[in-house]
Amino acid sequence: MEAPPSQPARPALTAADWVLVLCLSVAAAWLGWRVFTLGMADSNLANEDPESALAWRPEHPAALVAAANNAFAGHRYDDSRDLARKAASGYPLLGTAYSQLGQYYDFFHREDDALRFFAIASRLAPRDVPARMYMSNHDMRIGKVDAAFDNIDRVLRMYPDLLANVLPSLVQTSKYPPAQAQLGRLLRSRPLWRVAFLSLLASSGSDPLAIDNIFGLRGGDDPLPAKPPSWTNAANDLSDDQPTGFTEVDLLINRQVADGRWQVARDTWLNSLNKGQRAVVDLLYDGNFVFRPDYHRIPWLGISSKAFGWQLPNDGAGYDATIGPRTRGATQNSLQVIFNGLPVSYSPVQQLLVLSPGHYRVTGLGQAGGMTNEVGLRWTVACAQDNKQMFLQEPEIVLAHSTPFKGDIPYGPFAFEFDVPAAGGTVVQDGTPTLVLKGCPAQWLRLDLGDGLYKGIPLQGGVLFDHLAVEHAK
Repeated sequence: MEAPPSQPARPALTAADWVLVLCLSVAAAWLGWRVFTLGMADSNLANEDPESALAWRPEHPAALVAAANNAFAGHRYDDSRDLARKAASGYPLLGTAYSQLGQYYDFFHREDDALRFFAIASRLAPRDVPARMYMSNHDMRIGKVDAAFDNIDRVLRMYPDLLANVLPSLVQTSKYPPAQAQLGRLLRSRPLWRVAFLSLLASSGSDPLAIDNIFGLRGGDDPLPAKPPSWTNAANDLSDDQPTGFTEVDLLINRQVADGRWQVARDTWLNSLNKGQRAVVDLLYDGNFVFRPDYHRIPWLGISSKAFGWQLPNDGAGYDATIGPRTRGATQNSLQVIFNGLPVSYSPVQQLLVLSPGHYRVTGLGQAGGMTNEVGLRWTVACAQDNKQMFLQEPEIVLAHSTPFKGDIPYGPFAFEFDVPAAGGTVVQDGTPTLVLKGCPAQWLRLDLGDGLYKGIPLQGGVLFDHLAVEHAK
């Protein structure tokens, strides 16, 4: 029996290369096993029982390769090599035979031989995953980052069911500039895995600046589909999908908001608006309710609302919160909240603000009719919390409330004032000064139902608001 080849030392890699190679190698190892199992299912007898197939036909190419795979898995490495050589000799265009030889020599660290056979396999068998991933790792080691990522892209296009195992590895590489450039290049070609990757990248929060950079390099701002893309299509065609009102930038904005990067998120949002929407931007967006929020939640991406602009509740019961004409036939829209006499589970209408420290005034026109609860609805301004604060369950800092709208109040103006504290400032809550160490860099303006204790109690009546504004107060 031929002695196993010796194991020469591997070339030294830079720190950045090691990280990229490690992430990609993890994917390659899994993919190698996965494609082996896929390949074993391609033919009945030849792959399920190659020994029996070879008994019928000793030169059967698929059976020879399957038998070589079985021998390799059973640690009979020389038998594996001999069977693969026999398959390649009898069928010189059989790429999987060369791939099996590549795996043999790679196992014994004969890199020159492994590279030679995997290179042949990648040309003759373009769908062979072990060959593709080996070539990708090799290209990464020698600095051909673009070729390495091209091979990964080809694998994902050919075997989209492998996405769940490969995309996390790509996310891990995204913090390195060479990987960012290549990911941006691939995303601009709009592969089938584009939306899934961007969603995973944004939800990971792995590196805020890297996430910003990759989203900036992706090219365009595509709509988000209501359903996962069909991996059986040759192109990412969304023409048969219902519009959701969300685009990829919403994934980025939601990530920036979750991280407490309020001003960055607002700037990203402002850059995403069209000319008409920008015309109603002030400290408060669209206080005249010109634009109705028109979006539908996307369960598979875990996205249900826009980070900025008016947020209308998409859950709750016992009431309706809508934006529409103030009266029948009117051209001026208003916000209307109507209770229908059923038990209430209330979620507020709200809008996220990014106000610098200072003194402000909220103004508007409002009306209440037949409100049957004693507390009523009232506008509240409170400091927004990021993911870390929510996780630590830090208490909410309320800056101000409006006068409650309850019973019957004729249509007319209302106003209230509040202060946004700087870091280290204080806020008076229920007559008690509260120290605000981190300040209040973002705020919620929301329409609360009293103090939130009326869930489950039937209510009737309603309120109407328009001409809302937030302005600096003297």
